[in-house]
Formats: sequence, C-alpha cells, structure tokens
Amino acid sequence: MSGACVWDGTPGDWPACCPVHELPMCDHCRRVPGSSRHRPPQGRPRRKPNTCSSCEAPVKWARTERGARMPLDPEPRSDGNLVVEGAYARAVQSGDPGPFFVSHFATCPNANKHRRPR
Repeated sequence: MSGACVWDGTPGDWPACCPVHELPMCDHCRRVPGSSRHRPPQGRPRRKPNTCSSCEAPVKWARTERGARMPLDPEPRSDGNLVVEGAYARAVQSGDPGPFFVSHFATCPNANKHRRPR
C-alpha cells in the first residue's frame, strides 16, 4: 500500500496495513480485532511448555547429540538409560555416576501419536 490511507470509514473493515489509524492489532494474525480480516487462532489452546501435549504429564526437555529436542520424565530413576549433561542427554555409559533419566516416549501412554512414519 502507498503512504496514503485508503480506508473508507466502514466499521470493521479497517485495512490491517494502514499505519495512519494506529489501532491495536491481534498478536496472532497482525490484524485489527473485530475487522473482517481478523482471524483468531484456531486449534487447541496453548499448553504449558513443560507438559506432554498428549498425556499432560510433566516433562523435562533435553537435546540429543544431534540437537533434536527430547522429552524426559522429570524424576531420576535407577533404571534410567540417559544421562543429562547441561542441556544435552546421552546414553548411559559404564562408569557414569548418574542421575539417570528415561525418555518420556518410553513411558507416555500416547507415545504412538508422536512417532514419525518410517
């Protein structure tokens, strides 16, 4: 749009890119709430970042050696197979002092929802 405003004054039809009227804009779609162009967010409401999206159990996040995010059960376990070093998780090796953790994929009742097809 050029620098001039082309809004004709029709209520609810304010152009989202008009810098002249300085109306508040929706954080989701960057449009004026109530206008014909406003698109509120669709889908599920946002969840807490430290919970599983399917079973809502608390999780602790770590990164694999390749940088992928991996959910872990937050409580250490004696039978765990992962060691967390800083922000990274790796497989347990002999001599590791612990604490040991388990991937949440191994304990989540809905883990199949999160698996990628091969």
